[in-house]
Amino acid sequence: NALTIKNKNGELITFSRSRTIELFRLLLDKKGELQTAEELCASLFGNTPGFREKDRNYFFHLLSDLKTTLAAHGAEKVLVKTAQGYGLRMDLIAVSGAEN
Repeated sequence: NALTIKNKNGELITFSRSRTIELFRLLLDKKGELQTAEELCASLFGNTPGFREKDRNYFFHLLSDLKTTLAAHGAEKVLVKTAQGYGLRMDLIAVSGAEN
C-alpha cells in the first residue's frame, strides 16, 4: 500500500529508509496520540518487555532520520515530542493512501 506525504506547500516528502516510513506510519496510525519510545519500539521490533539497547539505538537513529527528512521539507513541526512521548500534528500534513 503506497503512502504519499506532502508538506504544506503540496510538495512530496520522501523517506530514504523503509523503517523510517514504518515509524511514520505507526505515528500516523495513532492520529496524533502520543506514544512512548518503548511503545514505538515494541511495535517496530516486537513485544519484548522493555526494549534492548540495540533496538533503542536503532529507534533513535530512525527518529533522527524522520526529523531530518521532515526538516528538509519544511515540515519539522509535524513531529511532536513531549515528556509523554512522540506524535504527529495531523493538522500540518496531507496524507493519502494511509487507510491500512
